[in-house]
Amino acid sequence: MKKTTKKLVSLVLPLFNEQEMLPLLFAELQKQLLILDKKYEYEVIFIDDGSTDQTVAELKTFQPIFPHRLVQFTRNFGHQAALLAGIRAAEGELVITMDSDLQHPPRVIHELLRAYEAGAELVFTRRNDDHSLSFF
Repeated sequence: MKKTTKKLVSLVLPLFNEQEMLPLLFAELQKQLLILDKKYEYEVIFIDDGSTDQTVAELKTFQPIFPHRLVQFTRNFGHQAALLAGIRAAEGELVITMDSDLQHPPRVIHELLRAYEAGAELVFTRRNDDHSLSFF
């Protein structure tokens, strides 16, 4: 068995009523993880924060083509609790947290890793307000 020297990256994605978004999320993640796979190993951990729709059922339909782990809460405990549970479940040397509604587009994974490779111990994203969009 060949031992790999690639670092393991854990992607932690909280979910709450995201059944409609999951096909888009998986499509985007698959594209980005194909690129990531060249330099890193990865695991994807979803934390269902007590969804009341078909999020978990939809998530399970992707398991055969997109391996992932699921941490499932019995009720809604909130975004921060879901992130903490995902971080605790993560086995990677590096942990990236992202929202499952594509507010954090998976394409930024590579930018985060480049900052890490340049020596950063912690890398954060910042939302840029688009003043051309209305409040609504």
